[in-house]
Amino acid sequence: MQVRVAAAMLTLFALAAVMVTSGCSKTPLSPEAAISKFNPGTSGGGDTTPPPPPAPPPISPLVYLGADTAQAGGTVTQHWRLTNESMSSFTMAWTLEAHPVWPGLPQNGSVALAGGEARELTTTVAIPDTAAAGFRWLRLIVTRPNGLGDASADGPFLLTR
Repeated sequence: MQVRVAAAMLTLFALAAVMVTSGCSKTPLSPEAAISKFNPGTSGGGDTTPPPPPAPPPISPLVYLGADTAQAGGTVTQHWRLTNESMSSFTMAWTLEAHPVWPGLPQNGSVALAGGEARELTTTVAIPDTAAAGFRWLRLIVTRPNGLGDASADGPFLLTR
């Protein structure tokens, strides 16, 4: 029995020695450093301030809202949203064009917008009776003052015969 106890003790000491010598060579981390390592939003000094929220997405000055199906020889009415993302009022000039050019195009106009205002613009265009069936596009281009860049959007619609 003493031989078994001695063998068991020897085995335990051998296991302990293996565990000690095969451990990581790095020095143990302090609790603060461990928190900082696994939570990059903290600096380790107890700072738990969350990061700031992401910036809001940019506001598009021009968005195509849609149109109904149109027929050759008829008209197409399209809907667009114009937005003044600045805080100053201004007049937004627009031009509607087709490629290839259709009679009656380009059309031009302007919309007065208050700061932060969005407004729907409706355009109606006569479609040549020779226009081929299929998907067609009209392009609206807006010009904005005060260093704000121009913008354009294509407005697709289905043309039937």
